[in-house]
Amino acid sequence: MTSNYQRKPKNMKTEEFLEELDEDIKVKDKPSLVIFDLDGTLADSDDFILTNKQAYQQEPELFAQKPSKDTENTFCDIYFKHHHKEIKPYEGTLRLFIAMAKTDNVAIITSRKDILQPQTVEWLKTNIIAMTNETVWRSIRYKLIFNEKKEKSLEYKRKAIAKLAETYKISLIIDDHPDVIEWAKKQGIEVLVPGNGYKDLN
Repeated sequence: MTSNYQRKPKNMKTEEFLEELDEDIKVKDKPSLVIFDLDGTLADSDDFILTNKQAYQQEPELFAQKPSKDTENTFCDIYFKHHHKEIKPYEGTLRLFIAMAKTDNVAIITSRKDILQPQTVEWLKTNIIAMTNETVWRSIRYKLIFNEKKEKSLEYKRKAIAKLAETYKISLIIDDHPDVIEWAKKQGIEVLVPGNGYKDLN
């Protein structure tokens, strides 16, 4: 499977590698690309996850599939997989995504694992059709990139963005994560921060 982000050489320190990638992102003579975050930006999932996580901690017997530290399944993974239909969109941001995806190059970079791709695509399809129609859904084009190794959000997104920057000039990032926002501004990338407020789900 082709990787969605740059791989670090074994003999190079992580921060040195990431700084080298950052320099590549600044090359401007390429078609532009707008990058959207998913959870907390397009999807109103933070309160949903936190509420159910608290409920699980109080009464774990209510949940059929218990998260285990011995597996790759985290609490968030389980809930995105089995309860994704209950997650509502942030309508303003999703409408912006729809509008841009009709005419511009757009990508969604999410910290979800790639095992959640079917549920994520279904969620996008359902909510975009609900806001518009099936013709619009079929007409939009976008890249959807998942966190293959469940790395920390900033490290993973820097690698994913560097991979995209081989082909595109990153013109705008729409994200709620403070670390991603700070990093993007340092690279001279325009940032749009949703007014939803960031919540740490860990």
